[in-house]
Amino acid sequence: MGALLEAQVRETETAGIEAVNWGWICRALIAAIVLCLAIDATFDRTFTKNLADGSAYLDVSNAIAHGNAKALLNTYWSPGYPVALYLGLRLLHPSPARELAAVYAINCVVLSISYGGCGRDGVRASVSG
Repeated sequence: MGALLEAQVRETETAGIEAVNWGWICRALIAAIVLCLAIDATFDRTFTKNLADGSAYLDVSNAIAHGNAKALLNTYWSPGYPVALYLGLRLLHPSPARELAAVYAINCVVLSISYGGCGRDGVRASVSG
């Protein structure tokens, strides 16, 4: 009986280690996919998908920079991203020629923060079922 119990304990410990390893594998796979998609979106030279939304968010962040905080009270555009753009552009002080590169850098920071916010618990919960 003791040997059977000891074998069950070893099996349970091994399953726990395998679950942790699968968690790291899933996390690395998700990070690689997100990185590939971010690189594709960053270096997409057509810019057709970013014209309306991107310029509207930049307009709202520009309005914030000029003291018009009421621009955030928009029923269509989210206030969070223009504030992030405003803070990033204020920190970086890009020239007009470098503004798009600065927006890409800000987007990279926002992506990193949002990916980091997923945390281990979200991946562990989805892996363990």
